[in-house]
Parts: sequence; C-alpha cells; structure tokens
Amino acid sequence: MNHAEIDRFRYDAHTARAALTIIAILLVLTVLAIFSSQNDSSRDLLVGLATIVFLVALLGAFFYAAKQRPVTLKVGPDGIDLPFAFKEPLAWHNIDRIEQSPAIGLWQKREWLRIYPVPGVLPEYRLQSPRWLEAWHVLRSGISVPLHGIEGPSERILASIRRFHPIHPS
Repeated sequence: MNHAEIDRFRYDAHTARAALTIIAILLVLTVLAIFSSQNDSSRDLLVGLATIVFLVALLGAFFYAAKQRPVTLKVGPDGIDLPFAFKEPLAWHNIDRIEQSPAIGLWQKREWLRIYPVPGVLPEYRLQSPRWLEAWHVLRSGISVPLHGIEGPSERILASIRRFHPIHPS
C-alpha cells in the first residue's frame, strides 16, 4: 500500500481550546465551592477533591489534544480509520452506506457523517463495551463521525471519502 494515498485529518485545536476553557472554569468553580462551603463534612470534602482530580485529569487530556493535534481520521485504499475509536480500519467493502447529515446548530454549525457497516460486520472498538450494545447502536444510528471536530473544511474530508465510497444525504 502506498502511504501517500492516505489522507490524514487532525483534531481541531480550536475545539480542544474551547473544551480547555470550559473545564478550567468548572475546576475554578468547584474549588471555590469546596472552600466556601460551611459544611465541614469529610465526605463532602472527599467528593470535592475527587471532582477536582477528575477535572484536572480532563484538563490534562484536552491540553494534550490541543498541543499534539493527533490524527483523528484516516482515509485510504484500505478503508476509513478512526484511530481513537477503531482497532483496525473499517474496509470499504464492509461499509453499506455513508450518510452526511445537514449542518445544524444554533451557535455553531455541527456536521456529522454516519457510517453504516454491511449487516454482520461490526468494527472492533478500542473502548470495549458489550458487543450486543455496540451492535444495537450501530444498527440504529451507525457510526457517528463529527466533522466539526476535525481541522479544515469538511468538504476536503468528504472529497477524500468520495474517492472510495459514495456519500448520501440523510
């Protein structure tokens, strides 16, 4: 396989920075709520500290994403790959249809792709969950790919996919 034929699309740094800002605000509000609380219960303090640890870990993950801008979508002759979601690319012959939902949203337009595998094919996900639940979800709503979280114009991503598979409006 020629690696030059593979299009790689990176995570949008703007999205990560917006998430960073929201998480940082939640972290500050949590810290203020803990230290201004009149209740000195050790349970409340423990829950507050656990919340702070969780928010700091989330902040670190989004900071890493904003800094590294990892590849979130690969399109090539072997199929479509979502490195964060799939263990292996989903081959084109295993895809029944791909639908593009119209851009919707009040504040910011959100675009999605829905990938529907052929019956009996279920990609292996990195994050394990019961297979019956994965099958039920994929059968009902397909595999959702947010185009608004990927850097660059969505038309570039769609053109890359159209080289190998048609895209239908939903």
